Amino acid sequence: MNCPSCGAFNPIGSNYCEKCGGELKETVILVPPVPPVAIAEIKPAVNAGFGERSAAFLLDLVIVSLLDVLLVMSLFGTNALSQNTNNFLLPAVFLLYFWYFGAATGQTPGKIILGIKVVEDNGRPMKLLSGLTRTLSYYIDVMLFFSGFLLAAIRKDKKALHDIIAGTKVVKI
Repeated sequence: MNCPSCGAFNPIGSNYCEKCGGELKETVILVPPVPPVAIAEIKPAVNAGFGERSAAFLLDLVIVSLLDVLLVMSLFGTNALSQNTNNFLLPAVFLLYFWYFGAATGQTPGKIILGIKVVEDNGRPMKLLSGLTRTLSYYIDVMLFFSGFLLAAIRKDKKALHDIIAGTKVVKI
């Protein structure tokens, strides 16, 4: 405690200053009580159902198709669409679209509209590698005649094959 007269430091509990002999008075600082902090109830995430996931995917396919058409027209002209030259670009547009949106936010525009999001199995945001793995796994789903997608309709955890492979899940937000 510091002496109010000379400013010298004195041990706590001293009644008089050791340097000047002045009387030391305890200073009481009143601090207003801190209100309790409200803690939000944390609810476990609910996995999105097959219908929501399918609707979001179909919306995204429409967007990917439009992007592909615009890209083909800008690169090869409007006549290129009638010549089926866009077939080689569509897989690349598909991959980049789903990977970019998945890795950036966990939500494609279709998922945003439907109020769902892709996260890691532990609930954390999807990592770049998980996003790439998940997107590449779509091709496996397609090669299996879309049966990988149908797993989301029959599994209790509502995970499709690409979710199982990538360690992800789709949740409602």
